[in-house]
Order: sequence, then C-alpha cells, then structure tokens
Amino acid sequence: MILAALLVAATITPGPPVTDADVAARVRSARTAGDELALAQYYWRRAAAEAPRIEFYEQLYRAYHGLEGKTYEPLQRQARELLKAARESRQHWELLAQAHQHRATVE
Repeated sequence: MILAALLVAATITPGPPVTDADVAARVRSARTAGDELALAQYYWRRAAAEAPRIEFYEQLYRAYHGLEGKTYEPLQRQARELLKAARESRQHWELLAQAHQHRATVE
C-alpha cells in the first residue's frame, strides 16, 4: 500500500513551492494532487529543519544532566522539556506531510 502510494506520488507534478508566507492560503485553496504534494513537500522541509534545533537541545540536555545537585533539577527538567518539544514539533510536521502526501495519492 505504501509503495503504491509512493509510486503514484512520483508521477504527480507538485504545484509551486509553498512558503511560510503563503502556507495558510495554500491549505485553503488546495484542490489538486499537485497542490497537496506541494504542501507535503513544504511540511517535509519544515520537519527536516527541526534537526539542528533538536541537536541543540540534546546537547543542552546532556550538559544539564551531567550536573549534580538539587539546585540543577529544575534546569534539567526544563532542558528535557525543550528537547521533548523540539522532537514533538518535528513529529507534527511529519504528520502533516504524511497526510497531504496521502491526500495527493488518493485524489
């Protein structure tokens, strides 16, 4: 099923690239498989762009996690929450990308 969807997506010509400035309008106006694929590509790019942010928070978390003492515990929790939020952000972008990619292949 997934392979078939990918093969269908490979034959679709995406619409013009979606930007931060026009994403909301493009979501509202998406009518064709090409429109959906352009949105999927935008969201895949946004998901990939989270990698440096995740790496930054992983390093920050490791730095705080290496400190001992009760006074560092709140800072460790905050660093962990920042890392978790960055990972969740990437996951949300990926879910949007998958949904639009699927819509492109079933329409």
